[in-house]
Amino acid sequence: MHRKFTDYLRPIGAFSHPVPVRAKRARELVEVAEGVLSRTRQEAIYDSTREKTWDGVANKLGTSTAAINKAITAHRRSMDAEH
Repeated sequence: MHRKFTDYLRPIGAFSHPVPVRAKRARELVEVAEGVLSRTRQEAIYDSTREKTWDGVANKLGTSTAAINKAITAHRRSMDAEH
């Protein structure tokens, strides 16, 4: 499990920490946030395919069915990893 966001924010905002430490923590925070957003997107796409075809979801999002497949596969892998 990831550390709490506050664990990443604390060294970023603490000017007593050296700049490289703050920069590293800022990058770690961005990576965590990107992961959360990516998993949220994947889950939303997966949920959408329960009501529409993959082509329908792809058209609505302005992307390809290959991208939908990739998102669904990633979502399924993350769900399998949790169990």
